[in-house]
Amino acid sequence: MIQNLFGAAALKAQPRKALATTLLPTRTEIEFALVLVESESDQQLGWVIGAVTEATAEFGGTALQVAGALIYVAFSGVAGAGPHPERQRFAAHITASQRQFVRVLHGRASALVGSVGSPARMSYTAIPDGFADMLRKLSLLPPGTTEEYVSE
Repeated sequence: MIQNLFGAAALKAQPRKALATTLLPTRTEIEFALVLVESESDQQLGWVIGAVTEATAEFGGTALQVAGALIYVAFSGVAGAGPHPERQRFAAHITASQRQFVRVLHGRASALVGSVGSPARMSYTAIPDGFADMLRKLSLLPPGTTEEYVSE
């Protein structure tokens, strides 16, 4: 089963040809948040990641990737003209509750959305343009800060 980006019902297994045509990557605008967790112990890291995961569900996000201490979250709905209120509330909540342990970069970006990977291991995800730049900016933020990402 494959879960889509916006938390809609999972797609049932389909023949390879039908799956390939159904889930081809497309370009769209997404709302996202990157959360970098810093802690001195594995127990503390697990506790903070748990708090971030709970807030992700509370504010309508979907954790697309958890890699070590980095959590990548996309928010439901299509990006609109103004700031996404749930994304902003999520970022403020995480920073307030986990101030000394997190750095949060959030914003809107153009992304490739769909099945990405090899035929042996394919997953439905969203890869924003400038992801490496986002990670660099996130790593430069002081702990306990939240910043809105603006593409250059």
